[in-house]
Amino acid sequence: PLYSSAASDVYKRQDVTRRLGVPAAGSAGLRVTNAGLALLISVLLARLLGPSGYGIYAFAYAVVMLLALPTQAGLPTLLVREVARYEERGRWDLIAGLLRRSNQTVGLLALLVGGTAMVVVFAFVRDPGDAQVVTFLWALTLLPLMALGNLRGATLRGLRRVVQGQLPEFLVRPGLFLLALLVALLLGSVLVSSFELTPQLAMALHAGAAFVAFIIGVWLLRRELPPEVRRTAPAYRTRAWAGSLLPLTLLAGMELINGQMDVVLLGILASTQDVGIYRVAWSVSLPVVFTLTGVNLVVAPHLARAYSAGDIPQLQRLATWSARVAATVAVPAAMILILFGGPILGFVFGDAFSAGGTALALLAAGQLCNVIAGSVG
Repeated sequence: PLYSSAASDVYKRQDVTRRLGVPAAGSAGLRVTNAGLALLISVLLARLLGPSGYGIYAFAYAVVMLLALPTQAGLPTLLVREVARYEERGRWDLIAGLLRRSNQTVGLLALLVGGTAMVVVFAFVRDPGDAQVVTFLWALTLLPLMALGNLRGATLRGLRRVVQGQLPEFLVRPGLFLLALLVALLLGSVLVSSFELTPQLAMALHAGAAFVAFIIGVWLLRRELPPEVRRTAPAYRTRAWAGSLLPLTLLAGMELINGQMDVVLLGILASTQDVGIYRVAWSVSLPVVFTLTGVNLVVAPHLARAYSAGDIPQLQRLATWSARVAATVAVPAAMILILFGGPILGFVFGDAFSAGGTALALLAAGQLCNVIAGSVG
């Protein structure tokens, strides 16, 4: 009664900005940092491995990311949604049960998928020491590390610890990988004249960085998890969780396939050099969408809480806010890549990669359409 309807709407918009602005800024900052680290890693790998070697590395990584789909399915999305709901209702027993059940499921599936992949490789390859085979085997070690790490990040985001939930995967892992590549570059140019970075060694360095990031993620979750969760006996709603998991798995699966299948098909149909050039173009197109991704990570638990409370006007405010923020950054970034993609690739990665300019323009345009649509996922 003390406020007019218009004044009340202004207050609510300011409240959304206040509560979401700080974590969104932190999330966006991590995304900017991650995009920068990813770009530097791509530059180093492209220049140290060349188009063919980088193609071997990218193809192995893409195949393993597709294999990761059945290991984690839609569990990270389910965790964000359900942990946010259960925290709002004080159901610490269900949080404990969901965490235990999801870790058991992902751990078992990762072992089964990884073990099956290794059996298939050794059953059908003629030369187990081939660079492509060894690179793929090193990439398989990423399966359990990244799958379980994604669960821990999703749990932290569900608890509205958005920045902490992203630190291991978006800062620690790429940061350590970049540091390892810089050491390799130093060895190759200064200390050991005969040293040469191979796709196998690059993937092994990536696996080591992922292991350290996994350990840090475990520590962050133990620090941020409410003590009530540890003190409460777990309760399970396995059937309900499994029923919710199917549509989330389809959504996560389509997103993963959309992100990796192009590289896998190109590796089957074309040369490793083509894969390397395309992968570089793909990585350079990512900054167009990173703002939307960062905003989604912040907004997701708030969407779950608002929907659980039946607050549809709040859902509308969140949707409008997220689309506007994401598009503000994405439009100028996409236009630069569409107009000057070829010269940028040639200057940063080397002349051999300038052929990816057309692919980069198409990828940037597609990412821009994705961003303008807003937080529809």
